[in-house]
Amino acid sequence: MFPQYLASSYLQYKSDTDHVATWLATTAKRCGFAADLLTASETEPSQKAPKLKGRARMLAKQAAKANKPTTQPAAASKPPVYTIPIKEFLPMAQYISGFGKPPIKVPNSFVRILDRAIALRKNVGDALRSQPDGQTLRNQDDRISDERHSFFVGVLEGVRETLKPRMSADVKAKGLETQAAASGPEPEPQSHLSNVFSSLTVEDVDVPDSMDETPESSTPNSAAGIPEQAKPTYRAETMMDLEEAFVALTCLLADFDSVRTVLKETWIGYSEGRFDIVSASITSNTALELARRLEEEQQQIFAPHGGSQHMLELYYCAHSLGQGYDHDYRERPEDDINFGIYDFSSTFYWPIYLILNSYLDVHQPGSVPVYKSGTYGLYDPRADRLKMSNREKWKEDKIILSEILPDFSIISFDPTRSPTDDEFTRGLCLAFKTGKLTLAVLLAAQVFLDIHHILRDNVNRGFRDLCRVAASSVASITENFKFHQNLKIENWPASNDQVLRQLANHIRGNCADVVQGVRQRVGFPPDITIEVNRLLKNHPIKCGLAVYDIKATFYEAGVTFCNAWGSVLFSGHLYNAVRQEKLSDHYWKDMELLFGLQDVQHMFTGDHPTAADQYFRRFCLAMGYSASNFARNRRRTHNGTASVSASAAGPRGLVKQAPVSRMFMPRYSHGAERMNMSAEDVEKILAKSNWLEVDADNDSDEERNREEERVPVTLERQSKPSSNSHLKKKWETRHQLSVVQLLRTLRSSLQVEIIEFSFDYFSMHRNCWRLLRNVKEATKDRMRQIFGSDYLDKESQLPSVVGYIFMYMAQDDKLAKQLGLKAPGGRFRTASRELLETAAEAIDIMIAAKAGGFVAARMELTYGVEFEMEEE
Repeated sequence: MFPQYLASSYLQYKSDTDHVATWLATTAKRCGFAADLLTASETEPSQKAPKLKGRARMLAKQAAKANKPTTQPAAASKPPVYTIPIKEFLPMAQYISGFGKPPIKVPNSFVRILDRAIALRKNVGDALRSQPDGQTLRNQDDRISDERHSFFVGVLEGVRETLKPRMSADVKAKGLETQAAASGPEPEPQSHLSNVFSSLTVEDVDVPDSMDETPESSTPNSAAGIPEQAKPTYRAETMMDLEEAFVALTCLLADFDSVRTVLKETWIGYSEGRFDIVSASITSNTALELARRLEEEQQQIFAPHGGSQHMLELYYCAHSLGQGYDHDYRERPEDDINFGIYDFSSTFYWPIYLILNSYLDVHQPGSVPVYKSGTYGLYDPRADRLKMSNREKWKEDKIILSEILPDFSIISFDPTRSPTDDEFTRGLCLAFKTGKLTLAVLLAAQVFLDIHHILRDNVNRGFRDLCRVAASSVASITENFKFHQNLKIENWPASNDQVLRQLANHIRGNCADVVQGVRQRVGFPPDITIEVNRLLKNHPIKCGLAVYDIKATFYEAGVTFCNAWGSVLFSGHLYNAVRQEKLSDHYWKDMELLFGLQDVQHMFTGDHPTAADQYFRRFCLAMGYSASNFARNRRRTHNGTASVSASAAGPRGLVKQAPVSRMFMPRYSHGAERMNMSAEDVEKILAKSNWLEVDADNDSDEERNREEERVPVTLERQSKPSSNSHLKKKWETRHQLSVVQLLRTLRSSLQVEIIEFSFDYFSMHRNCWRLLRNVKEATKDRMRQIFGSDYLDKESQLPSVVGYIFMYMAQDDKLAKQLGLKAPGGRFRTASRELLETAAEAIDIMIAAKAGGFVAARMELTYGVEFEMEEE
């Protein structure tokens, strides 16, 4: 089901016609229109509640009995729903126009909506009826549909003309301009569909004008005496015929065109280094999934006319005849397509349809049609497509698709689907099974080609990105096993290590040529040599989804691992104390980055602690001790000592960030059938969009054209309303976005989360553990004097060295205050402070050895992410 929070062109068109009917009906009724307007009423069928069984049914009965009111209220009448016949529109408009007590002012928003509905119906109808005599595929029923359609358009135009005296001057002028344009010279064939699309706008859905609409003249249900819950709903009569199906198809193609535009700008951004492979791929596949669901929503309209594929064929035939061509006309006998309307037919994916449909014709279950390289010519990715003729463009697209389609056929033989299979792969596998093509798979194929057109000879960059991320992730896991060869803790059992080994194998598998193994099983001709990983090298979206899977699983495992060992969290506490006590002038880049990514309030149970007693108290809270331990009136045991209680929440840990990115884990890591994005998910995306990406505007051309592209991103939270504030306000008031708005916001949110989602927690753990080792070694003599010879006798207890330092500091600081000892700057220079100074020296040594920025450097090398840390 298409999400209700997204606006589509067809739903917008239906809403427009219903709005026209509602305004006419309510306004005419308020003016005293006496026609039998409400005779053809209908009520919406009530939805039956699911039948409960067993215990659930018993509990429901008990609840109903307990909540049964003592007095029976009056039966709440459900608001009636009225269908307004089209023939009633003009009489109502005439009555409204003639009403003068007082005269009705027609709202500007109503006129805009009316004009939009007229433009769409008129453009579609003109295109389908402009066919020379004797060259039509339309039967008698279709001509009857034409007559009804012409009647509908005529009624709408009559309504506008009748109400014109009651309109404001600016909308009158716009109406005259629109009519003049409609009666002007015949548009070029390739521009006709664009003209149709221009009347379909869901970006700026109209709302009533606050300036020119009074409650009496614009609010549909403002009639006095009608209770709010009983106000009727009005709908325009719907004519479910072929003409309506063509309107729905035109609206669907308009939405597809908008999606394609966003995806083209996305992959141009990827080619320029503005978006990474994950942001581009997740955005693309989400768009294609929404397109598929949008088409599924229209199937009830298309089904009576043969479904989507047959509707597309009728659409092409009608438009061909309308442009003066027979539907099978060819300029040359050897042509596969009518190049006279190639650009025009490309707007509704006709060339793509011919290529895929011809492949389906020779595709047989259990076998793979094989196209040897060069069957249709050789693809030259260095050629300039802008300088190609339509024949050359057709040939290039045919070569690209025909040589890669057998790989998709081979994948279809595998009964199991990979979580990283994209919509193009899934759509083709379904087409190979059913023998039918959907409009959504045509759009996916077109996007596949668009990416090739944009990236050209750099199309395998996605595969390079995949291999680089996989190699870095596996290397970090492998280093971790070496590091922990003789180091174990109870919180991380051996079974968890086995999970990590499986994760490493899974990551390697994302780069493997799975197609090759299936080729051998299905008996692919051995004399045909296929390039290893040909599919991945030609399919950046698939590569990007695989990169996402690697990053998501690696990220989750890393955070879990760090929380089990505690090294990163408590090293953060130690570093904070060193900085607060001004014992080091050096910045630990990786830890500062972590502070920026993590929830500091959670890490420190509040703001950064700034004093010795706070260091120890916050450390204890992070360890899982209850805050009640620090209360002045806490209970004591029978021997006079204070009892120590644990927090019900348990120990603190690092929090998994990147909420928008992790939203897609069920789909691309766990194998869910589809991404069911909820309204709550949209709110997460909009919330994350409050973080903006800041590009480096002053980069030189040479820096921008480096072979390995970099994605310059800094995290900058908006403190003032931005361009997104309108979008958020729209969501808060209407809970609806257009598909384009959602996709662009999603793309930006994913891009902003690059640093969060790419942080190598395994590497951070190893560096923190090495630091704690050095701190323990440097302070061991003094610590044993204070705490005894068995102080930290096991390395698994290493994070506790931070707690020992803080505990001694808190006790020593309290004693110094009692004695009135002071040091320059107001700090107490005590023996415990010397321990923290020793820890600061260990941190400085680590930073000097370049280990303090290791994670940041690896992120830059692996993910192409550059960022700078602003020092105070």
